[in-house]
Amino acid sequence: MPLLSHIVLAEAQSNRLTETLLGFLPILLFLGVVYFFLRSQYRSPAAKLMREERERHIQHMKKMEELAERIAKALERNQQ
Repeated sequence: MPLLSHIVLAEAQSNRLTETLLGFLPILLFLGVVYFFLRSQYRSPAAKLMREERERHIQHMKKMEELAERIAKALERNQQ
C-alpha cells in the first residue's frame, strides 16, 4: 500500500509540473515573437538611420553646449 501511494503522489506532482509548464507556454511563445520582431526592427535600415541620427544629435548638442559656455564666459568678462 505505501508503494501505491508514492506512485500516485509522484503522478500527481508530474501532472502539476506538466500543467505549470503548459501554463507558461503561451507567455514564452509571446516573448519569442516579440523578440523576433524587435530583432528584425533593430537590423532594419530605418533603425540604422535612427541610430546615426541620434549620434549626430548628440554631437550637435555637445557643440551647442560648448558655444553656450563660450558666450556665457564672454558675457561674464564684459560685465566685469
